[in-house]
Amino acid sequence: MKSGADKTILKKLYIKTVAAAATLIMVITMSVSVTYAWLILSTSPTASGAQISLAGGNTILLAPDVSSVKDGVTVHYPGAFSDKVNLSYDYLKDLTGLSPVSTADGLHWIVTGANGYAADTTLEYANMTTYRSSGSYIYLDFWVVSPGSDYTLRVSSGTGTGGRGGNGAKDGSSLVEFPVVEQNGSAFTIGEPEGIGAAAAVRLGFLVNTSKSDESQNLLSYQESAGYNGRYGSKLLGKYQEPGEQLPTGETYRFTIYEPNGTSHKGDDDGKYIITKPLKNAAGDQEEDISGILTVQKKSVWNFSGGNVPLGEQFGIYVNSTDDEQLTADNAAGKFFAASQWYLSPYITPGSFFKNTSSLYGAAADGEVSAASAGNLLAAGATDDVYITTLTRNVPQRIRMFIWLEGQDADCKNVANGATDFIINLELAGADQ
Repeated sequence: MKSGADKTILKKLYIKTVAAAATLIMVITMSVSVTYAWLILSTSPTASGAQISLAGGNTILLAPDVSSVKDGVTVHYPGAFSDKVNLSYDYLKDLTGLSPVSTADGLHWIVTGANGYAADTTLEYANMTTYRSSGSYIYLDFWVVSPGSDYTLRVSSGTGTGGRGGNGAKDGSSLVEFPVVEQNGSAFTIGEPEGIGAAAAVRLGFLVNTSKSDESQNLLSYQESAGYNGRYGSKLLGKYQEPGEQLPTGETYRFTIYEPNGTSHKGDDDGKYIITKPLKNAAGDQEEDISGILTVQKKSVWNFSGGNVPLGEQFGIYVNSTDDEQLTADNAAGKFFAASQWYLSPYITPGSFFKNTSSLYGAAADGEVSAASAGNLLAAGATDDVYITTLTRNVPQRIRMFIWLEGQDADCKNVANGATDFIINLELAGADQ
């Protein structure tokens, strides 16, 4: 059991979806302390300026989720489909910081309390605007459609050869700490991050329900909307609960968990993979094997010289050109990335995925895969035996995505003192199998 007042700040969360899914730029600030086995927020943090952008490719188109209340019923339908979409969901703009939760299915969220654990099944702890140290997580909905063929979606490390950044860099899913900024008078320098911190415990989850919407108002609202495309107007897929509602009965869901930096740990543990078993029930006495729904990525790293202009020079240009009098070593990196209009991916080398999660788990001894064993397992651009969903040609599919700190992760209780900022690039690749 760890005690003390470790302070961690998660200021910027950038998620960029290349070729097949969503780019989210989230701003989450939080202070945390470590108690029990989970990392717990100690004060009331706030978040602001949340923006979400979705980028697609030739095979996958994306749209924001449009919702409104008609005749007392909340309807959902896609906005205009495009390869690039900017979202402005109001509820994401004033979120408080994340605090640890645990889930194995995206439906039951185990939170902490004064008397142990409790299960949130009504989204009570989601998208919080008032801070709760007992747990908080984020969810949002978006739509995808495949206009050419049926496609299977997976999280991917990317297969590009440079994109707009050149120099052999590629897009792909990754999670890296913010670089460290040092200040000497009015001069600022940027360098390699000091550690993984809370970033090692972050998870992304994709909940998919493929039932046809039984509210005719959803389809009618879509057909009457400015973004309607008759090619995709025959039916809409995806039924999900609204906040405060009980889980519907008789529905089937598919949940996929993406674990970035699966081999990144502190000290001697770095390079190994440690199996995480989320809590299964409100009693906190049962853990779930999630090997069948988990895609695991190896450590991603910075490559400061990966772009046409080194990252340090890019940072220097920003510092010398800004008139921001509030610039400090603590906030300079966040402001730099928020203000930058250039392409970031060339400066990040994404880790490869374990080709098969079943093989990864099969190599474990006492819940751990040694660094040597992990290095000998087959790697790939995506996990073969785990996928998000299969899209039916020309049928819009609504997907619910979650972001959370997994309280059962071994690194969730070992967050270092100081600021912890990170950048997430998320690529969801479509394939015909």
